[in-house]
Amino acid sequence: MRPVYDAVVVGAGPYGLSTAAHLLGRGLKVAVFGKTLDMWRHHMPKGMLLRSHWWATNLSDPRKDFRFDRFFEDSKYEKCYPLPIAAFIDYGLWFQQRAVPDVDETFVSSIERQDDAFVIRLVDGRESVSITTPIDRQNSTGSPLDWSRILQTTGTSAASKDGTSS
Repeated sequence: MRPVYDAVVVGAGPYGLSTAAHLLGRGLKVAVFGKTLDMWRHHMPKGMLLRSHWWATNLSDPRKDFRFDRFFEDSKYEKCYPLPIAAFIDYGLWFQQRAVPDVDETFVSSIERQDDAFVIRLVDGRESVSITTPIDRQNSTGSPLDWSRILQTTGTSAASKDGTSS
């Protein structure tokens, strides 16, 4: 039987990790597929410096437990500007381990809509299913989840069941 998730996040970069952290924070069953910070780790110039200040470079989690200032407390890095890419990558990995610990580093080969769900096929042949109308488990009313409110906190958008964007 294929695993069934409330939501699937394709990509484990900064936005994918932040989105997954918020969905997990809502109590949803979430799958995250992709190599953690792969683009940052393998396709950015070594020694690159980020133009943003460290305090404006936080990944997002619902309780704000895993912000850059906390990472500095737990690591060898000091607050600085400009921020070295190595510090950002290490921060992203630190964030992932704490906020989104179960990233499946397998790539997605296809996503197909079947009735009221999406079937996610992975390059290794596995399949997963994501439902498209998750239930808000916070209030137990069975009312649809307010995706626009959740996604405002992460700065992302998502397609709804009818194909429109929020």
